[in-house]
Amino acid sequence: MRAEPEAGRGPAAGAPVPAPLLRAVFAHAAAAYPRECCGLLLGPRHGALDEVRQCANAQDRYHEADAGTFPRDARSAFTLGVDDIRALAASLDGPRPARVLYHSHVDAPARFSAEDERLALLGGEAPAWPLLHLVVEVRAGVALGAALHEWDPARRRFREAGRFTGTVQDWTACSTGAAQD
Repeated sequence: MRAEPEAGRGPAAGAPVPAPLLRAVFAHAAAAYPRECCGLLLGPRHGALDEVRQCANAQDRYHEADAGTFPRDARSAFTLGVDDIRALAASLDGPRPARVLYHSHVDAPARFSAEDERLALLGGEAPAWPLLHLVVEVRAGVALGAALHEWDPARRRFREAGRFTGTVQDWTACSTGAAQD
């Protein structure tokens, strides 16, 4: 496990999400409906995010194999597959680290749920990965908005760091603001 991320430091620091990447994430979320999608946003360590890596949601596979341990299917949960976890881990030490982990919520708001936080912490008291988390709201197959979340080490929980609203067709720019509680 890596050291706890500090506010404004590490690979995810200063990672506003460019509109073209948000459009690609929205398209992925809409195409995956009624299942949750997941993926990573990457870019040069000291530059802007410039790549979307769609990941396979392995949740259905785990649910089918062991519904007792994995009671939720991909309509209400996501799990990165082993290859995607390996790629994420390798990227963090490379010149183009993953800086944002994204997933969609099906017919639910774009908010970081208690389950999202539990998974991000992997049983620890700080995030397992130094990533921002982007949650996309998808209803009836249309991506309606997203919220970006970051770890707040002082409060020891995730907080909203930015909100993006409007359909993918409307997006020409997006912004992140000060963290809100």
